[in-house]
Amino acid sequence: MLVETCILDPRLVEVSRKLGFQRYLVETRKDLREEGLRRRVTLQGDSRSASPNNSIVFFRPLSRGQLVKALNDPGIHGISVDNDNFYLLRKNLLNLSKSKEKFIEIRLSNSSSNVIRRAIEWGYKGAKIVFSSCASRISELWAPLSLVNYITFHGAYMEDVISWVYTNPLELFQLVSDDP
Repeated sequence: MLVETCILDPRLVEVSRKLGFQRYLVETRKDLREEGLRRRVTLQGDSRSASPNNSIVFFRPLSRGQLVKALNDPGIHGISVDNDNFYLLRKNLLNLSKSKEKFIEIRLSNSSSNVIRRAIEWGYKGAKIVFSSCASRISELWAPLSLVNYITFHGAYMEDVISWVYTNPLELFQLVSDDP
């Protein structure tokens, strides 16, 4: 079962469905009643606003201190990484993310090849990597096969790519139940 781990515009769910995805994490504060949808919230910087119940929570750190706090917060499921903050995740914090079983989300809409290569290294070291389109426009959506080819092109082995594109997103989707 394919899971798109970040859609910023709920209207893109139908288009994403045509690309082959069956489950979706939608960035919204509203309740989602449709089958196959889960709500996700991305907190950033110093924003520590309470996240809605039954949400998958990501944190996008802007400093090392914020990253450490987020990794130690049991209410946060994953860390969102892109060009602006990938340098914060060094060896000791990567080990902390693994021990706390946090997901590391690579936001493809704002990630260079350097970030993708670094994510591949993290994945080889045992981190739970997921690649997200974080699409707000149709042109930002990634088809699953295109994503697999893109990551493979950057030097990843196919069996690892399958885990990062199929297995880890499904595990993330199943963290929060449908029950309110």
